[in-house]
Amino acid sequence: MNRWCLIAIVVSFFFSCQKTEEENVGGVSAIMLNMSMTDYQNLTYVQSNHAWSKSDKVLIADSGQDNVSASASPISIGNPAAVFMCNLPLSAKESTLVGIYPEDAPIKVKSGEITYNIPLEQDGTIMNLQAGCAKYNTASHQGVSLTLKPMYKVLNVWVGRSNHIIKQVKVRAKNKELIAGDIRLSVESWTPKPSSSTVTLTLDNPLDCTMSQQSVAVMVADNGVTEYIAEIIDTDGTISTTENVTEGYVADNTKTYELGISQALFGSLSSSEAKSMITAGVKHIEVTMNTFWRDKTEDECYTLARNTKKVIDATKGLEVWSVHLPFSGSLDISVLNDTKRAENVEIMTKMIRLAGEFAPKRLVLHPSSEPISESDRAARIKCARESIAKLFPVAKETGAVLCLENLPRTCLGRTSEDMLALLEGFPEVMVCFDSNHLLIEDHNMFFNNVGHRIATTHASDYDKTDEKHWLMGLGIIDWPNFLTNLMHFDYDGVFMTEVKSGPTAAEVADAYKNVVCRTN
Repeated sequence: MNRWCLIAIVVSFFFSCQKTEEENVGGVSAIMLNMSMTDYQNLTYVQSNHAWSKSDKVLIADSGQDNVSASASPISIGNPAAVFMCNLPLSAKESTLVGIYPEDAPIKVKSGEITYNIPLEQDGTIMNLQAGCAKYNTASHQGVSLTLKPMYKVLNVWVGRSNHIIKQVKVRAKNKELIAGDIRLSVESWTPKPSSSTVTLTLDNPLDCTMSQQSVAVMVADNGVTEYIAEIIDTDGTISTTENVTEGYVADNTKTYELGISQALFGSLSSSEAKSMITAGVKHIEVTMNTFWRDKTEDECYTLARNTKKVIDATKGLEVWSVHLPFSGSLDISVLNDTKRAENVEIMTKMIRLAGEFAPKRLVLHPSSEPISESDRAARIKCARESIAKLFPVAKETGAVLCLENLPRTCLGRTSEDMLALLEGFPEVMVCFDSNHLLIEDHNMFFNNVGHRIATTHASDYDKTDEKHWLMGLGIIDWPNFLTNLMHFDYDGVFMTEVKSGPTAAEVADAYKNVVCRTN
């Protein structure tokens, strides 16, 4: 008998067992559940999904009754979603069913509330502890879909390559919220209420950070807290703190991206400079339109652009990944003056069409220039959005993805909050993440908020006092962590650098290999 025949027989039995609405209430109901499990972070700290097996059992409880539950096993196996059956006495015509995995998990259901514990003392072990709920009506004669979700979230505490040999890590919320301990969770709101503010992770084997960046995983309540502080305690008793704490799983650090170099490294691109990129193993270039737009007539701009295209086309193996649209103090798509803004949109429209001749995958656009006063900020964002609405269709005609670049100081786009405001209502407009433009917000927070919208990069280093466009490794950015964040948010583009003139293409390539992608 094959699997589908068995399911058909069980489902047929299920419907034959259905009683009237009155008979079900207070009696035993045969319940069919289509159950799936959310991805979770496994013991090796990598995101994993769970295919149901014969040995799996899920506890099904009626949230309206104390100590009333039944065991359910999957009928079909080998997939993340499966059909389950159980018999359960229900207390009302409409009941809230709670599913708990594994069946013997330390989770209790009582009086419409779930209680469980996130240990205050941890050792780095990540449990696959999941639960979920769904409404079930005894009169519906239908099954119910129930999705199980982790009863915690995982924080990764990162420590860069250093002299640390870590014995213990203590994690707390930056604003002193409660994050662990005994948890109470209402079935109706599904909002956990923790009881303690600190989690202590003690390692059986100290973590040696002298050769490479390391991370440790800590479980905390998923109650909306986004900012954490970790206290690092070394084997010699030294104590230090870090806010380099990210949510979610650790990506596969063996992955790397193809490298790209912005034309800004060279200025006007010569044939020898283009060839030096190929010699260094760099296949991708970003064309910077300011090179042939700023202080030029329109005819000169078009001539210089097409000459640059000839140089690139003549360099075997070199491809245009992106074009950086022109920008200046006056060429600003957010200006409040309607006439000037219309003029700038017209100029940018022409430049987008000229950029299209390079057949780029990405177009990078500055949402403003500066200075911008705080009192004008909201109005400038509104004006920028009006301009983006006009420029996006033109960019789309080229086949390229339009990407707004985050900018420093008083410019629009100086924080992830700014970027989300600019992007709202434009699902196809993405982000160019300039690593050295974040002066207010840290990189992890920016990634957490807009990482899913990043479609290209401008990678360079800085001291966080102002933009510097230094070679990677000369500033304060934790590059392996930056790379891990890109992978975590499924970035699939080129690692485009935007380093100021000075280094050679070979030196940029060496910095990418030995600083960004270092593993020891």
